[in-house]
Amino acid sequence: MKKSLPSRFLLFIFLVFFAIQFSCKKDVSISPVSVNNKNYFPLEKGRYWIYKVDSFYYNDFTLSIDTFSFELKEFIESEIKDDKGNTSYRLERYYRNNSAENWTLKRVWQAAMLKNSALKTEENIKYVKMLFPIKLNLKWNGNAYNSLGEFNFEYTDINKPSKFGNLQFDSVSTVLLKADTSLISLENHTEQYATNVGLVKKRITSLQDTRSNIQTSIPLFERANKGTDVIYTIISYGK
Repeated sequence: MKKSLPSRFLLFIFLVFFAIQFSCKKDVSISPVSVNNKNYFPLEKGRYWIYKVDSFYYNDFTLSIDTFSFELKEFIESEIKDDKGNTSYRLERYYRNNSAENWTLKRVWQAAMLKNSALKTEENIKYVKMLFPIKLNLKWNGNAYNSLGEFNFEYTDINKPSKFGNLQFDSVSTVLLKADTSLISLENHTEQYATNVGLVKKRITSLQDTRSNIQTSIPLFERANKGTDVIYTIISYGK
């Protein structure tokens, strides 16, 4: 059953996943390197990205899956210089239930590009979203600039042509933020970036099987009865 997204559930989507602690692995330090692939994370005033967001809420009380859909726009409103001359960008995030509605400003984040890394501040938490140059299986500490404790991001696929909806991209690289699976729980968070565009798809899956009788012959994704699966897919971008 498709519904408009209630404000409480919208707040849950925007906030809860950023409080999740990712599993820790041995960190690859962020040291100066020759930089390329920065066009995967383009930053300049006036750029925008619009995403269709589909959220699947697994309700273990009603034993149903509710679907919520809305649109999200990220817009670089301005360039910011600090007292040391460093540059960051004000990233405004707008929401609407569908294309017939006007946009409503919900959050303000920030983004920045350093010599060999791309940073994004989400709900006042700064993450290292990408590390350059891009290499398959390269790992780095995504929490290098916050106090949440170290955890690794990793490139699991790089420079591959991909299609999302009606949009075709020549080169897309995938960042795995978290992968943790057991008999009763599944955590999988990924972000995909296209050259000269930026983020084109994001998926945050957090599911559980809370039944006392677990049917291990059935994949967890099919038998999960609690949790959320949130998918952001780009539908428009430009300047």
